[in-house]
Amino acid sequence: MGTDGDEPGSAHELLELRIHGVLNTPNYEMLETTPQRVKTIRGDQLAGFSTYRFPAPVDAPTDRRVEAYAWGRLSRFTGIPSLGRIGDALVKLLWFALAPYGLANTAYWSRRQIGTGETPRTEDAADGGHRWIARTISTGRGAGTMRLYGLLLSLLFVTTAATVALDMIGRQCFATATSAVGAGVELSCPGARLMLSPLAAWGPGTRDALLLGMPLLALAAVVVLPMLGRTRYLTGPARPGRVPPDQGAAVQPGGPLLAQRDLWLVGSGMGRLRRLHAGAALAWLAAILAFDHADGWRQDAGAADWAGIVWPVAAGLAVLLTVGGCGWIIKPQAQVAGDVPRRHVVYLVVCAGLLAAVLAAGIADPGTARGARSGASAAVVVMLALALTLVALLVNAESAARSEKMGPSAVASEDERKYLGWNGRGPFILGSLAAGFALLLSFAVVLGAGWVLRGPKPPVVYVLQGAGFLLFLLAAVIWLALRQAAIHRRERARRDDEIAAIRKDLLRQAGHWTTGPMITHSAEEIHHARRQAALLRRMETFIGWIGWAVFIGICGGLLALFLFLGQDRTTSGGAWSVVRGLWDAGLWAGMIAVAALYLLSRGSDSRPLGLLWDLMCFLPTQAHPFGPSCYAERVVPELADRIVDWFAEDHQDPAGAAEPEERGLVVSAHSMGIVLAVCALFQLPSRGLVEEDRDRIGLLSYGCQLRRYFARFFPGVCGADELSLVPAGRPSPTAQDPWPPTLAGEIAEEPDPGPAVVQPGSLGSLLGPRWLNLYRSTDPLGFPVRYRGGDGTMDCEAASYQEQAYQFLPATHGDYLESTSYEWGFSEVRRRLR
Repeated sequence: MGTDGDEPGSAHELLELRIHGVLNTPNYEMLETTPQRVKTIRGDQLAGFSTYRFPAPVDAPTDRRVEAYAWGRLSRFTGIPSLGRIGDALVKLLWFALAPYGLANTAYWSRRQIGTGETPRTEDAADGGHRWIARTISTGRGAGTMRLYGLLLSLLFVTTAATVALDMIGRQCFATATSAVGAGVELSCPGARLMLSPLAAWGPGTRDALLLGMPLLALAAVVVLPMLGRTRYLTGPARPGRVPPDQGAAVQPGGPLLAQRDLWLVGSGMGRLRRLHAGAALAWLAAILAFDHADGWRQDAGAADWAGIVWPVAAGLAVLLTVGGCGWIIKPQAQVAGDVPRRHVVYLVVCAGLLAAVLAAGIADPGTARGARSGASAAVVVMLALALTLVALLVNAESAARSEKMGPSAVASEDERKYLGWNGRGPFILGSLAAGFALLLSFAVVLGAGWVLRGPKPPVVYVLQGAGFLLFLLAAVIWLALRQAAIHRRERARRDDEIAAIRKDLLRQAGHWTTGPMITHSAEEIHHARRQAALLRRMETFIGWIGWAVFIGICGGLLALFLFLGQDRTTSGGAWSVVRGLWDAGLWAGMIAVAALYLLSRGSDSRPLGLLWDLMCFLPTQAHPFGPSCYAERVVPELADRIVDWFAEDHQDPAGAAEPEERGLVVSAHSMGIVLAVCALFQLPSRGLVEEDRDRIGLLSYGCQLRRYFARFFPGVCGADELSLVPAGRPSPTAQDPWPPTLAGEIAEEPDPGPAVVQPGSLGSLLGPRWLNLYRSTDPLGFPVRYRGGDGTMDCEAASYQEQAYQFLPATHGDYLESTSYEWGFSEVRRRLR
């Protein structure tokens, strides 16, 4: 792209690097200008750095160079832009199928312990320590259990597809088939008569082979789609002046995980996991089909002579291969570039070969009888395994939270679990949500298939799971609604006093800009915005309750399955009719929820619920290879390289004499951009940037969730000690605001954290006092950081209204750049640079 010498601001010694957050602010809005006045200087259509086009706008800063880094399309872009509207809709539906896998990956990183603490081995030096970091992130307490849980989610996916294809279509639609082509289809599945009529003339084995293409195509889609969405960052040859990477320490034993240079390398272990998941899914499909044949062979006099031996043997082999994959995946699956996982390839080939052999035997078998719906039995087994694994995750999380200490900087307390998200049960809660999302999609697929086919009845396991899922989920929602109503009633008693205090604060900030009644109305708007922010901050409590409700619903559905086992369900009365009614309501609720999620993601190039994807794709994929790809694998190295290049560029005059410049850089980051910026700052020592240059880097953050959310939900990656923050307690489930809305309220309510302790290698040792944070009480996602690396003056409250708006409007999670607090904050950070 050439040099920056002809770009506006290139001669300045200070760079202001702005990074957007979950709002996905366009680059021209970050630069506060129009799209025509902006140009991209580094990057591509997915992510890149932009600055002002020459000549710069008259209102552009003249005392510094300003660049904007946009990364939002990395996490939300579908990767297939040429499919048209219909193709784009199908791709979005497939992204829904990946949501449980992304939640499973998030649950993996929410564990308290990442790695086993082992030091690098001698042989790890050959690849720069990459093998050590790959091994570290794939181990630790609960790592194997989470990988097993991810595999069970894959088996549930293919089981649902096989149930629709082999049971609802292959078994029920053709149950009354005669020698006349299409007769059975016309009687059993009138909704798909034209499509399925040609298959009625085929033998059952051949028909099963053709119908099995549906789950195989679905499996291929979830394997391929994340690979298409993966964005790699492969740096080219070093630019002039860039610090050689070997000058930094690639591995820092005992240092924070975020400081390890190879943490963000693409796809560590995913090749092995992908083969294990695909192989186990193929073996499971073979087991479903083989058991169906083995059960039907006993009642079929026309079956082949060899059927009594082949089908039980094939079913046993398929089950062994599936169980073998489940046992194998518990072990660490670390993989580095250049590794060829031969054993995993062999496993995949053997599983695929067994499935092909089962299909060939089914075509050759002249028997027509089928067993007692093996797809339903497979669903029971998978759901039971999911429930048991969730119990293991809960026990593991409880044990980890009780036995491990928070670190030397933690507040002394008898119960340190309050400094962890959901009291240290993050893997269990997030894993339960992953199962709930997977079951929701499964119910929607089964209901949709029954509605289209108009005839087949879903397996009873889906009936009971749908009833239990809806019943306990409704109970949780009703309980949360009642609790919120009680909180609202208590709020009304203090409403007038709060509005009077807000009015006084507005007059202090802005003076008498209008009449008294209008100022009171403005104070009421601010009060309403605060209540909305408090409601959104209560989402942690809501999600915790929903996670428990999903788990209890799964267990309740399985218990009901055993209670109704063997009973006559053909009668219209009794408890079964009530259960069936709940199931119908639950399935329709699932369909409506999926449709609503789709309508919320109607953007032409965005994945459904972009905010959800921004959070799920932040950390490298480790628990499930089919999850959405990690955008930070590009963002963090790209940001780190830009920072290194800023200090490493040679600026020489025409005579060749170096100018005595000391460059500085202020990272201005919002919301999720703060997390990415902090991750990039941790990478600078390992990339060779010397301490003298690092001392000239500052951070201005606004809308920050590091202390309240990330440090509590991901304690093994970015805990309070690593970020040099005062540990944050749990949100209050009954208070008017879950957390005090101002810094003064936090300090008054929370215990004294004691003397500041900044650990070596932590963010405090990297930034020192050069971090200032802006927050406001009306921002539902922005909080004080209570940073330990400075002198206690790191948090500044911004105005709770939009200062540049035409009319009075409350300010929430955005509009920080236009505030006067931003200009003051930037000047203060600039002053603190050495």
